[in-house]
Amino acid sequence: MSSATVITTDLILCPTNLEKIVRRCIPKEMIPFDYKFTNLSAISNLGLLRAMGKSTLGMFRSTEELFMLVANFLGVPGRANLMDFDLNGLYTTIPRMHTSLKGIDFVYKIDLLAFASLVVPCPFTNWQRNMVLSAIKGCQRFLESKWKSEIHSHCEMVQSPKDCLEWLSGQLAGVSDNYLTKAESLMKNFKPCSAVLQPHDLNVYWTEMLKLDGKGASVVYEILRTYNERHPITENKDDYIKMLSWIGIVARVLEDFMTNSIPSNTKATVRLFSAGKNNFVMAHEFLQSLKNKNFDVSGFEEEVLGMPKLSTLEFREVARKVNIQDMKNIEFIRITQPETKLQATPIPSPNGDYCVRAIDAFHELLNDMIVAKKVFQTIEKDQFKHVETFFDSVKEYFCSNQGVYFISLEDLNLIKSMWEECYEFKLKTSKQAKNIRNVRKGNSELDELRKVYLKLEKCLPNMKAIAGGEYLNKKPLDMYATIFQWQITALSDEITYITDFLHSQKVCTKWIPNSPCCGEGAELMEMVKKAYAEFQAEEDAKEAAKSAKGEKKNDEVAMEVPQKKKRSKRATAIRHSACALLYCTLTRYKFHLPAQPTSRKAVFVIVCSSHLASAQM
Repeated sequence: MSSATVITTDLILCPTNLEKIVRRCIPKEMIPFDYKFTNLSAISNLGLLRAMGKSTLGMFRSTEELFMLVANFLGVPGRANLMDFDLNGLYTTIPRMHTSLKGIDFVYKIDLLAFASLVVPCPFTNWQRNMVLSAIKGCQRFLESKWKSEIHSHCEMVQSPKDCLEWLSGQLAGVSDNYLTKAESLMKNFKPCSAVLQPHDLNVYWTEMLKLDGKGASVVYEILRTYNERHPITENKDDYIKMLSWIGIVARVLEDFMTNSIPSNTKATVRLFSAGKNNFVMAHEFLQSLKNKNFDVSGFEEEVLGMPKLSTLEFREVARKVNIQDMKNIEFIRITQPETKLQATPIPSPNGDYCVRAIDAFHELLNDMIVAKKVFQTIEKDQFKHVETFFDSVKEYFCSNQGVYFISLEDLNLIKSMWEECYEFKLKTSKQAKNIRNVRKGNSELDELRKVYLKLEKCLPNMKAIAGGEYLNKKPLDMYATIFQWQITALSDEITYITDFLHSQKVCTKWIPNSPCCGEGAELMEMVKKAYAEFQAEEDAKEAAKSAKGEKKNDEVAMEVPQKKKRSKRATAIRHSACALLYCTLTRYKFHLPAQPTSRKAVFVIVCSSHLASAQM
């Protein structure tokens, strides 16, 4: 399992960086246009955001829940560059630890300094605290840039240096205790730089006295120069000396930590992901990790190199490819992603960029349609063809092939841009959609459900049948989740590959309750598919015969239309049995049937019912 660092709500993010991450986590339609990010406290900013956006952010029951959405993105390795943070502003990161199958904690190698910075105390307050935190963050970035040259891949992991982190914490805590009092006492008896009056002079003194790397010192100098404009050194000389001394102490301790305290992996490390009961690894990461440790990969290297990027290998397949002794020298580290609320959380990929889980990418896309833009509440039936065309255009990204569990972040951004173009030019309307509200306590749940079709049946004809079925036998308190699920269920009737994709990602029954593709209905539905294939073949034959007759009439060419082969009694019996099983399946799983045939699937249901009736005569 994965375990996040202890998350507290006192995170400090400068308004610029908080705005960047909020706009990365929440669709623009859900953020009030007049909201301003002004506070340093993340929780205060988010509380105001939730209050102003109550109608669009009502799915978040508390400010803390909204805060966790932001915190999840702060746990992404390399998040500062990914989120395009203002590196001169304040920001906090929340790296995660992950546990191997052998129970050992691991961290992403690029997160080591982020972990170390979490145990660094700050004995200052007010503007002095902000400057110190910004300067230490600058030192951290500089050390990370030096450290990256020693990293094979940004998905590389190392054993968590818990003992070293405890030592570092103890060292700095000992110095931090009463630091300002001690510094004040020393400065009364020793004037270290009485002639220092300008930022440049102070920077030279600080660099020489503390023997810090010149490039690292220049990072701090830029921050020093910025603060000097608001808090002149000439008026706050003693404060600056105390702050720079503390920054120098921390910088040297962090550098020592990175140089001497990082454990080296003696075993190959491979991330292990899961979907349902399936465990799998990224094929190219698996190959590269084993090659880095000089494993014999000749038996499968060519196969893996021929796979598309982000391909996966099931864990049992890995066990077949690697001998038992080598398996003992591999640490498989379980990676558990936080649940997606609105947008997919990025994952480092083997080729140096990022990817997301395919199901999370699909969830993000549907969230934008259903929750942010409320498309199916505002478009007309004749506009739905544009939705169908869009889904056809991105079908290749959401295929149901076995082993396709990831989509590159680049591809996700492409899908989103295609969707934005479709929406802006073909679906956007001035019509205002009705907002959803959670059900109040009491006995009004069923009445509320009946009221909130939200005119969805205009473009999703099966909506009333879906919402009027088993949902009315429950008392859902979360109307947002309920109506979201209604629309996915109805949409899967119109866009047929959705069900297959959800099934391939092991979430079909979670997304569509009582989905007949799994559980007891799986075998029945397999027979139903065969019956449907037979039905479709017959329909195609009829069309072909009709077309042939038309050509004969128009061209006045004698053409003998082949007679349809008579079905054997056994084949007819099998077909009737399959139709009967379809009827039982639809009944057992409370499948919603339209009053009038609205799709080929609905026509088939009616045909099957008629065949069932004839079979029972």
